[in-house]
Parts: sequence; structure tokens; C-alpha cells
Amino acid sequence: LNEMELLSLFGAFHSPLPNPRKLTSMKTTTRNILAAIAASAFAVGSADANLLVSSGSNLTLYSDTGITLRTYATDLINAQGVAVDPLGNAYVSNLGGSQIRMYDPSGGFVRNVMDATYGGGTAPLPFALAWNPTVGGLAATVSNVTTAGNTRMVNFDITTTNVNIGAGQTLGGNYEGLTYSSGSGGILYATVSNVGQFFNATGPAFAGGFFTGDPGAQLKGIAISPLVDRKYIADFANNRVYITQGSGSPGITTGLNQPLGVTYSSELHNIFVANFGDNNIKQYDSDGVFLGTINVPASYIAYTAVPEPSTIGLLTFGVLGALVIARRLRRA
Repeated sequence: LNEMELLSLFGAFHSPLPNPRKLTSMKTTTRNILAAIAASAFAVGSADANLLVSSGSNLTLYSDTGITLRTYATDLINAQGVAVDPLGNAYVSNLGGSQIRMYDPSGGFVRNVMDATYGGGTAPLPFALAWNPTVGGLAATVSNVTTAGNTRMVNFDITTTNVNIGAGQTLGGNYEGLTYSSGSGGILYATVSNVGQFFNATGPAFAGGFFTGDPGAQLKGIAISPLVDRKYIADFANNRVYITQGSGSPGITTGLNQPLGVTYSSELHNIFVANFGDNNIKQYDSDGVFLGTINVPASYIAYTAVPEPSTIGLLTFGVLGALVIARRLRRA
């Protein structure tokens, strides 16, 4: 569902019931709404900006005001990249444990999508993660791999362990930022050293470069606004976040201390930066105007618009309730 469809969907829930002469059209409308919910599962927009955050040994879900909503793990060893899929499953790179872990929406551990036996059994090191909307897998960069190149960009099958989707790509460096453009067939954008590159979605396979940072840059997290194809790139060494394409802003150059992760809220149209050096999260609007600080420690960060299961329950109840009322009115 796009944003306009979601607005229409929520509008339908809050609209007054029609008079009995309009029950036929209402019955058709509610059937369509139910079909939309079934098709989108948990991928229904939430009113809250929930932030999935890795920090040292922890993987935690926070609200946009810093309230702890869920703790997934406290036993990680140097947690790195994070990602969320459309069903609300959470993923984290457990660097020191040579694992990519998967958790269900309620916080329960599901499986290791990657473990220490991947790529030849030489303690592979997973870094950046991103959900691949094209092939339905988890894109990841993994170094210290003895088979098919030292560092690999791969898509993992989340239903099992250590199984790749596609051939993947041998890399020449340690990539620490990944994000996809919106829509099927989306492009994968990545950061390594002081440059930004892009890959096609399947494979993934290298396709070209699109950005070079300032001298001495160490590019880390990357996020993208699908509205204007604007990218936000964290520069750990120069304490800034670059803003590219469609903006006159030079980027965010103040208030940051070793920024690692960055994520874009598709609902708030704001960005959140994991400000590693100060153990907090900074929030800015899409042009880089400072909005506030969330005082929680963060290394890497992902935005999730997935609502709590109770939200889905209320949503479904509202539609079913409307159907019951409609049927009673029709019988009357």
C-alpha cells in the first residue's frame, strides 16, 4: 500500500456508517479493505516512529521519544547492522559471534540466518544489513570469508541458515552501510571507505559509483528518502551526514560525534542518526534541520513502520465490527 492508499484505508475506519440504502457499496468496500489487510500482513503503517537500535551487546526497539518498547537481545558481541522485514522480523549482525540473528515481532529468537560455519568456517564477520524487497531475502556484507573472495555482498535466505539467494558479489573492502531504493527491482546503495556505490537488486552485482566523501571520510550508515531519491550518508571521521540530490543543504555538519548509523522515517519524513560518540540519537528533518536528541546509546539503527500486533488486532476488529453492523442494518 502506498501512503495515499493507507490514508484512504484509515479514513474508511473512521467514517460514519452510511444509511441503509448505501449498504451494498459498503459491503463491497469492506471486502476490499479486508483483502488489503490480508495482502499486506504487518506491513501497515504505524503512527509511531519505532527505532530498531544495536548498541554493543544489545538489540532494542525504541519509540521516537526513547521509550523502550522491546529488548531482543543483551548477549551480542559488538552488534553491528540492523534490518527489519515487512512482517516485523528483526535482524542484527552479531559481529563477535559470527552470526546474523533473526527475531520475530514479539522479540523471540527465530534462527541464525548466518552462523560461524558460513564461507569456509573461518569466523566470518557480518557488518551491514538491509531487507531486499525484490528477492525477499536479507542483503548483507560479510568479511573474512575464505570461499569465493574475502569479503562478500550476499542475499541470505531467511528460512534457513547460510543459504544464499543469487550469486553475490566479491568486494574490495569492508562495506558498512546498505539501503534499498523503494519498490520492486530497487537498487542497493552501499558505502565503503570514502565512496558510495550501487548494486542491482538480484545477486547483488556491482553497477557503479554515485558519491565521494570529503578527504579522509569514513562512510558508514546510509539511508534514502524515496520521495526525492535523496540520500543521507554518515561520515564517521568528519562528524557529518551528507545530504545528496534534490537539496540545497550542504548536509549536517554540527551536533554530531562519530555518527555510525542513519535511517529515514517514511512517515515522519525525518532522519535519525546513531550518534555513537555521544551515546545518543539525533533527529533532523529531511533538509537537515535539528529537531531533538533521544538519549539512548546507538551504533546502527533502522526505522520500522510495523505496528504492534495489538494494533493489527484493533484494526481488524474495526473492519469486522463494521461488517457486523452493516449486516444488522441490512436485516432491519
